[in-house]
Amino acid sequence: MKVFVTVVVVLSLLRQGSGLQIPALGDWGDDNQNQYDVAQAMSTWCGTHVCDFIFSTGDNFYPDGVISANDPRFNTTWRWVYDLPNIDDRIWFITLGNHDYGLVQDPELYQIEFGLTEPRWHLPHMWYDFKVVGSDSSSVHFIVVDTTALLARKHDPLAQLVWFNETLEASQADWKIVVGHAPPYCAGGHAPGTMTMINYLVPAMEAFGADVYLSGDDHNLEHITDTVNPGIDYIVSGAGGRGLYELSPVGEQILNDWGMTVNFFGYYYGFTYFDFSKTSMTVDFVNDLNEVVYSFTRVK
Repeated sequence: MKVFVTVVVVLSLLRQGSGLQIPALGDWGDDNQNQYDVAQAMSTWCGTHVCDFIFSTGDNFYPDGVISANDPRFNTTWRWVYDLPNIDDRIWFITLGNHDYGLVQDPELYQIEFGLTEPRWHLPHMWYDFKVVGSDSSSVHFIVVDTTALLARKHDPLAQLVWFNETLEASQADWKIVVGHAPPYCAGGHAPGTMTMINYLVPAMEAFGADVYLSGDDHNLEHITDTVNPGIDYIVSGAGGRGLYELSPVGEQILNDWGMTVNFFGYYYGFTYFDFSKTSMTVDFVNDLNEVVYSFTRVK
């Protein structure tokens, strides 16, 4: 079984006493004005906030992924759209979504191949992990899963689950952040969530102390918590450009019946912004007008 581990110390983290600050967005690769507006908002935001790198929560190329590692859409949908001040040189850490799987055989692998020659596109495998250490000695461990592979039973899903459990259990980081496209819990178009993730990922996250599950797939901004096991923040950042999903009252009621609380549901295009220190994590939810529409902080 191959295990993909990258230990990263981002150069900009050499700022004295600093932790990690990153924007995250998903469901962006749609080549429309909404995507361009979010890109501009993120550019503006990163002009006044530190943005060490950018996280994609998946669905990078609608509707059916790319057709080769040289597909022009790596330029037209990604590079040129985000070729903006303050973000044009940032590394993107990539998650695969269901639309990245597409119609031709294994198109998701082309995104991995593209990353072999593009240093700003970090996707070494369908699932992978890396740790960032700040100059304040804070550590953030990102564990990236391929939820579509689990749902479609591709690419040896058992190996992925074994790797996930072992990696999460072994982590000693201050913050353990699981990133996957499909959310276990959500309150929009895919409400009340994804049973496969609830059954196979949530138990390990609860057992081994994950702090956040960051996802896309629901096209909005959400913050959900479990009133029974409140240690995990379920954050949906899927508002990067594809058409928005409205709140599902039925889905929210089911979540409430399961003991979940929808703390915030934002029918906005936008992104989330994470600010980590050794003892705190603040998450801002930023819309395409560059307004903070919701924010919360966790303290350890």
